[in-house]
Order: sequence, then structure tokens, then C-alpha cells
Amino acid sequence: MRLVIIVLVFLIGKVPSPPVETIEVQPYIGISEKYTKGVVEELLKVHPKVVVNKAIVLPRWCKVNGRYRSDSLLKHLESIVQKGHVIVGITISDITAPVRKVKDWGVFGYGRISGAAAVASSFRLNKSNKIEQLYKVVVHELGHTRGLRHCSDPICIMADAKGKNNLDKGEKFCTNCAKHLRLKGWKL
Repeated sequence: MRLVIIVLVFLIGKVPSPPVETIEVQPYIGISEKYTKGVVEELLKVHPKVVVNKAIVLPRWCKVNGRYRSDSLLKHLESIVQKGHVIVGITISDITAPVRKVKDWGVFGYGRISGAAAVASSFRLNKSNKIEQLYKVVVHELGHTRGLRHCSDPICIMADAKGKNNLDKGEKFCTNCAKHLRLKGWKL
């Protein structure tokens, strides 16, 4: 494989770029089409391949004490994502994640490092700019699926929320996070 890349670089004069995977946006029933459309429009500005799946019902088995467990939602999303794609579920329902010693901490979103699935919720977002904030949660969680951890730059989209809604601070990815995503085919 290495020899093939070296020969290609010699013949073409540049390193071949990796194939860009498709992002599947999976709306859950209840999320407004306006929110879904707004998130997709913004995603298409930073990623070349985005598709929207038909809205589906949140799986009952993911619900505990009136809230949806994000780790269970990721398992569900991983079971339906097409091979070679990454999927992000979007919902209006309250979602939780295990954070530190708290089993069900309310979160904006959740995505595993280098995973195939993420989930984002509009439940805890500001009413005045909910679409913009939901988009930022979506790209933050997709950043995790592409291998990014939380960033120390407080205005980077990959900064840790630390239990607060700081989404209006982060306008874009910092230089390092953007570079990482560009290598994955993002248009940043």
C-alpha cells in the first residue's frame, strides 16, 4: 500500500486525498423540518456529502426516567447507518450522557471519538437562535466522530461546554481542529 501511494505521489505530484464519507442526518419525529433544513444547509457549507433520512421514532428502549440515554441512542444509530457513512440523530427530546460520576447528566449532544454515530438535541438550547446552536452541537459531535477531542481554545466549536450553554462563543473551529477536519475532507 505504501509503495502504491509513493508511486502515485511521484506520478501525480500530490498525495491522494482520502475518500469523503457521507454524513446522514437522522431526524427523530418531533424535530421541526425548519430545524432539520437549517442544520443541513449549514452542514453543506462545511461538508460536501450530506443526506437527510426520513424521520423516525425515538426508540423506547433508550428512554430512562423520561429522558433518552445518548449512549443507547448511539447504539441505535450505529445499527441503522449505512456502511462507510457517519450518522447524526437530531431530536427535541432531553438526552443524557454519563459524565464523570453522574450516570444521566443532561447534555446538548453526544458523540464517540472516532465513532460512526452522534446525537444532538435542541431541548436545552436558546429559543432565540436554536437552529444556529443546534448546528454547532451537530458539528461538535461530528467532530468527535472524526477523532477530535475537546479543544482547550474556549472559542473553538470543539471546546467543552462544562455544563453551560457557551454555544454563542464558538463561531468556528480553531486552526488545529479545522486542519484535522480538512484532512478528513471537510470544506473549512
